[in-house]
Amino acid sequence: MNVLQVTLLTTLGTLVAPKLFCEECWYPNQEKATCGSWALAEDTCPGVPFIECNSGDCKCHCKDGYFRRWDYKCVKERECFPRQLRPEQWFKSTDDIYQKCMSGYMTKQYPFSCFKSKYKRENGNTFYRTVQFFMKYKVNHTTLRSN
Repeated sequence: MNVLQVTLLTTLGTLVAPKLFCEECWYPNQEKATCGSWALAEDTCPGVPFIECNSGDCKCHCKDGYFRRWDYKCVKERECFPRQLRPEQWFKSTDDIYQKCMSGYMTKQYPFSCFKSKYKRENGNTFYRTVQFFMKYKVNHTTLRSN
């Protein structure tokens, strides 16, 4: 093969291959689909743009019941946003609360890495609990206790 033939095959492969072959879908909850117009018809989480494509192109899209998230993964609708914690539910509980370990950005926001809380009593809307936690002090971990 000469250079002209290789160039011609490469150009044709680049232009024609997307029309003939679908890309593989590597993420879970995705399937192959053909573009109808300028974007894939799939559900997206609020604020996430549609995947743009040309008519006839083959792309991966989210299966029914799943939504495209900002990180390109297909998730159930309830997983579109981070979950909201309601601390008052924990305080009202008579169960012991354990936080074994915090990692990632959480360790940067809080000076402690784990804690334990035990229910004591309640008085109206006031809940009394003991709290124990480990806090980093220089290199060593120090146990602090507050009631």
